[in-house]
Amino acid sequence: MEWFLTISEKQFKEIYHGLPILKDIDLFRSRPTNIEEYKKASQSKLWRMNNWYMVIDKDGDKVWFIMNYAQHKTYARQLRHSRSIILKSRQRGISTFFLVDYFDDAITIDNLTVGMQSYGLVESAALLEKLTVAWENLAEINKQLLAVGQVKANTKAMGFTNGSQVKVATSFRGSTLHRLHVSELGKIANKDPKKAEELKTGTLQAIKAGNPVAIESTAEGQHNAFHEWWYNAVDLVGERALKDFDPVFLSWIDDPDCEAEEKVAVSVDDETEIEKIEREWEEYSGITNFVKHPDRTTEYYVDYVEGSVYDEHSFKLTERQVNWFVGARRELGDKFYQEYPHTPEAAFAAVHDGAYYARLWRASGHVKAGGLYDPALEVHTAWDLGRNDMMVIVFFQVHGAELRVVDEYHNHGESLEHYVNMMWEKRARFGYSYGRAVLPHDAKVTDLSSDISRKQVLSRLGLRGIRVLKRTKDVANDIEQVRMAIPTMWIDSDRCGYILKMMGKYTKKWDDLLGTFKDQPLHNEWSNPADAVRYMVMAKMHTSVTTYEGSGGQVDPSRGGKRGSSNVIDGLAM
Repeated sequence: MEWFLTISEKQFKEIYHGLPILKDIDLFRSRPTNIEEYKKASQSKLWRMNNWYMVIDKDGDKVWFIMNYAQHKTYARQLRHSRSIILKSRQRGISTFFLVDYFDDAITIDNLTVGMQSYGLVESAALLEKLTVAWENLAEINKQLLAVGQVKANTKAMGFTNGSQVKVATSFRGSTLHRLHVSELGKIANKDPKKAEELKTGTLQAIKAGNPVAIESTAEGQHNAFHEWWYNAVDLVGERALKDFDPVFLSWIDDPDCEAEEKVAVSVDDETEIEKIEREWEEYSGITNFVKHPDRTTEYYVDYVEGSVYDEHSFKLTERQVNWFVGARRELGDKFYQEYPHTPEAAFAAVHDGAYYARLWRASGHVKAGGLYDPALEVHTAWDLGRNDMMVIVFFQVHGAELRVVDEYHNHGESLEHYVNMMWEKRARFGYSYGRAVLPHDAKVTDLSSDISRKQVLSRLGLRGIRVLKRTKDVANDIEQVRMAIPTMWIDSDRCGYILKMMGKYTKKWDDLLGTFKDQPLHNEWSNPADAVRYMVMAKMHTSVTTYEGSGGQVDPSRGGKRGSSNVIDGLAM
């Protein structure tokens, strides 16, 4: 029996299980033999999308569009829920699919306004070129069947005689749309966060619930709207409203293009990464199919084909996949997981160019799930004293050259007494023996409303071992000191999730004018834990600190100090 799709008939049934579109399956088992059969087949949108349209492929060639596995999967998910947010590996053809999908809607549905939002002007021009190719190569018989013609074609839109139009732009602020596709939201949000905010508060609000919206992107780091919206969608799975988004993930593992025939030498490092990918993909597949989607039956909601390698309890990459992976990873380096993720977590753990610590931490940082705390060592604390935002305290120990982050605490809107009481609670619970309490330079600044500094308040509350860092002359240099310390740093993943996230998310400011990152940190929710870690490292490194009255009353007599006086110590001995 003939079959005229790139996916198998079995895959077709699995992907579209439970959907009315399954009735169209016979249309792909044979070609129309006369005009009546052709007219009947053309009533099916899925058949039209796989038979009517010419597109420009990734090699720049004009080809007839036939949907691939990822495009079928994406289409089926949007048939089940009209709003999709799509995290994908590279070159899956998702932008091309939505161009064909929405172009088909525009010429078959009257008075429809479609918006295609791209990353920049160059990308917008490329979209218009693809629209022109689709229209100019649409067979005359198809135009006659629809009784549709073109009435407008310029650099911003293409309009048709049925009153519908397709608009192409980098923003649709103030527009009323019936369809919207946004390509590379991660890049848009990193380049111009205001456009992402406009999309959220303006464009999306003007689109009626139930009308299709698709937002797709590769991951572009963790501090942007795409990352936020993706995990918001994941958290809502099973309880979505019409205006919520369905998270669709497209891994390179189910991409047939991610295979290579030529055998390659596999290093020990490659083997480690391959085992990690296999383990994480297996875990992710189980979560996706049985836990994260309670609103769907596992009978059809699977991301792999039953009976294939993906159906094994112990998943293994094929030899061809290994060949491709090793070659691609060597070529892309740190960018591999961003461009070709195997799980959403791998995609967002990837590093974008503005991240301070993420690449180094991924390469040489040490994480231990519990058991890092050593009762034989003192526990020191480094404080970021947030006035109007988050207060962060890092609990750490020093073992030789190692810095061990064993605990953390963060909160806001609480008094200093709250934080001191929290320390006593942790001491009672875990047996901590406290050593130094490292504070930033502004801890000694007197508050005009109370005529007392926060360092003095903490001292009166019973905090001992206080050391106040001198004001830094160069934050960038201090950050570099943290980067140098990362290979000797350990973090307890059970108790320090906030600090761990910061290691991947702390980033530089973006310069809109120059189109590059500034050499200064972005002040956001991750600045506070980053500052606390920086103070910890500065205390461990050769940094001047000053002790004041109430810091424990212990002064080194050899340096000429007296109880109740100030004394400068060069380097903080832990």
